[in-house]
Amino acid sequence: MIIGQAPWFDTYESAETMLISSISTARRSIHLFASLNDPALFNSRACIASCSRFARSSSVARMKILIEDHKLFTARNPALLALAQRLTGRIQIRTVSSDKPFASDCYLVGDHRSVWYIPDTGNLSGFYEEDNRVRAQKLTNQFLYTWERSRSPVDFRHLAF
Repeated sequence: MIIGQAPWFDTYESAETMLISSISTARRSIHLFASLNDPALFNSRACIASCSRFARSSSVARMKILIEDHKLFTARNPALLALAQRLTGRIQIRTVSSDKPFASDCYLVGDHRSVWYIPDTGNLSGFYEEDNRVRAQKLTNQFLYTWERSRSPVDFRHLAF
């Protein structure tokens, strides 16, 4: 279903397809604000393969992931965590400070232009815009503000698989 110009998704299949498309079109940076730690999306083979291709695509490719609960993320997304541990210079994961309530949305911004967005993670529906620099810049600024106030979970580096 299309609402306005942005392709809308409301199933896991369409959300995953658009998520992979968003990752695949990025060349330099991906910012993922992952309040939705859904293994069906972020731990799927297709998503992991796409993240791996992105991270290995060039020397400037960087993926930053903000999460709320690192223990929940570890339990639900072991393949993404393992990839981040192998590519520490390319993929970084941080947790949001516990004094800041986590938002209920989930988004991925690629190269400061594409946006994959779920406004309410209680309902898996959202949209993907391949070229919306205004919305992408707004979400990137919000992400970077939170990123600077976040921390890297120490035990991520010590987990064995």
